[in-house]
Amino acid sequence: MCWRYVEIFLSASASLTDRASHAGYVVRFLRVWRASALQSRSASTAFISRETYIDVVLSCHHAVLLMKATRDFTPNQAVHLEQSGSDCCEDFFSANGSFVVNKHVYNFQDLLRNASKMNRLTEITSEKDGLILTKRHKKQENIWMKDRSSQDQQDDRLTILKQHPTDTELVTAWRRGIAEANADLKLLLGMLEHVHKCVIPLFC
Repeated sequence: MCWRYVEIFLSASASLTDRASHAGYVVRFLRVWRASALQSRSASTAFISRETYIDVVLSCHHAVLLMKATRDFTPNQAVHLEQSGSDCCEDFFSANGSFVVNKHVYNFQDLLRNASKMNRLTEITSEKDGLILTKRHKKQENIWMKDRSSQDQQDDRLTILKQHPTDTELVTAWRRGIAEANADLKLLLGMLEHVHKCVIPLFC
């Protein structure tokens, strides 16, 4: 399951329909696992935290919805799932806390006072010949944004990410992921035997 989740956002070759299938697999796997843990009253010891569960499920739905939104509103653009997420927001709010003085508690007025300057600094660093500002600490560097593949591999990947699937293809891929998750859960863990009849919505 973990491999499939990583593939949704960071695969170098998976198509968008494959990524939608992985998303369906991950959501189904987690929901059956959670139902099994709750029924056996072992959710606190045999399951991931509630926050992690919610974040992963929401991110899977977000990935499919981003595919649909990109197809409908910017069909000429590739779906760069590796660039999605809340890291940019967390960086912004963290930087605001240390923009003038190093503090983590600030009010809305402090945020407004710094926002325009911070946005301008971000604009400068995003220009083609702009400044390159490193993170304050090596641990904060985002290694996933560094594409080490060849130019041909990057071009092939870009072509794949511009092949936008239809709604029917996305639904079919999602359901395929659910079916694969059911098969793996039954074969490897036997969880489905302990879960009562489970209603599967379109995007469960």
